[in-house]
Amino acid sequence: MDAASGAIGGPPGGHRATLAGEREARLPGAADSRVAGSKVHNRGTDAWAGDAGTGAMKQAATGTGSDPRTARRKLPIGIQTFREIREEGYYYVDKTAYVRRLVDEGKHYFLSRPRRFGKSLLVDTLKELFEGAEPLFRGLAVHDRWDWSAPRPVLRFDFGGGSYGEPGLVHKEAAARLGALEREFSVTAHDETAPARFQHLLRTLHERTGQRVAVLIDEYDKPILDALRAPEVARANRDFLHGLYSVVKSADAHVEFTLLTGVSKFSKVSLFSG
Repeated sequence: MDAASGAIGGPPGGHRATLAGEREARLPGAADSRVAGSKVHNRGTDAWAGDAGTGAMKQAATGTGSDPRTARRKLPIGIQTFREIREEGYYYVDKTAYVRRLVDEGKHYFLSRPRRFGKSLLVDTLKELFEGAEPLFRGLAVHDRWDWSAPRPVLRFDFGGGSYGEPGLVHKEAAARLGALEREFSVTAHDETAPARFQHLLRTLHERTGQRVAVLIDEYDKPILDALRAPEVARANRDFLHGLYSVVKSADAHVEFTLLTGVSKFSKVSLFSG
């Protein structure tokens, strides 16, 4: 993917462009809302932030029948599911205004941050937003700024759960995920290769729904990092992923939004060049 557009940083403000128009998404509030065990002072009340993505706590109402200033809420430590946080009354810092900015100001994003930084929760939040899960966003900044009448199809890939140190494992994982997406959307595969199936999904969903597709890829680089001690496997995994992710570039007309997250800079593994 040569061109990506949009980035955010801290308070509303500038962007930092990376490769050939790509922009690296910077999570807002990084300096003032540390996650995974850091202490946050919020309007005079101290609370611990768990692994809760773009934020870990929210001292605003996420339920009914209690005063948010006195209610004791659960800490979302290790929780990566936006729906669970919202429905089960966990603390949640409302950063959805920045999520809205991501969508408004760009199209293709890459986010590189250390593990346990909350990237997976951000991906899950975007999935719920694009799919139109309106009740989950009531009371949040994005709610009145989103068109809930036009949900978008979402293709989500998560490479965080597998181990890819041996040859061919990343191919199997990608094929399994593509198969699950094809079943979910009742799309019949007409090709055998992963890139061709991916492109067919994008085109078919756009034509069927009239809405372009949101593509969310979590831990895009794990199949490479897992194989660093086996250079030949790492190179094979890199080449395979380069072909898979390049579909986003070639099928750009069918894509509404793209976010890839990982712990390494993609410019160093050459996934999107060429």
